[in-house]
Amino acid sequence: MKVRTGLSLVCVISLVLVLFPCYVLGQDSGPPTCCNHEVTLEPAIVQSRIVMADSTLATIGMSRAQFVDRLIAVLMPGEQVSLVYSTTLSLDPTAVAAASAGGLSPEAATVTQQYRVPREMMRPEDIEALDQLVVTDGVVSIAISFRRSGSSVSAP
Repeated sequence: MKVRTGLSLVCVISLVLVLFPCYVLGQDSGPPTCCNHEVTLEPAIVQSRIVMADSTLATIGMSRAQFVDRLIAVLMPGEQVSLVYSTTLSLDPTAVAAASAGGLSPEAATVTQQYRVPREMMRPEDIEALDQLVVTDGVVSIAISFRRSGSSVSAP
């Protein structure tokens, strides 16, 4: 139990030491613009990326939602924080086949939408289901990729 607590504390302190100076630099910008489900993280001055393995979370005894909440509490205390995530919908199978036949990649027959939701509006179960999300207060944006055991994560 002491090892988990110590490891958790070391992780949080490391994140604070790495990301807090970046947060201080970016406190003068306004929130990003949002239009038609398109989320632009501009004019965010500070953008960081974290890749967290589920096995690491299991070792320190945290869920994805708990990790996100602790990160927010440490790096963005008192701020209105939003989570940005995307969904990709495939068009009907005939459109995918037509795209492939026309020399296009199957991704050409998909639609990707991004959503920005205040943190307090998302349930922990919703966060557990996401493999990638962005935590932002309008100035600082932190992209988080969760890696399931036995898989690799590509850059978003």
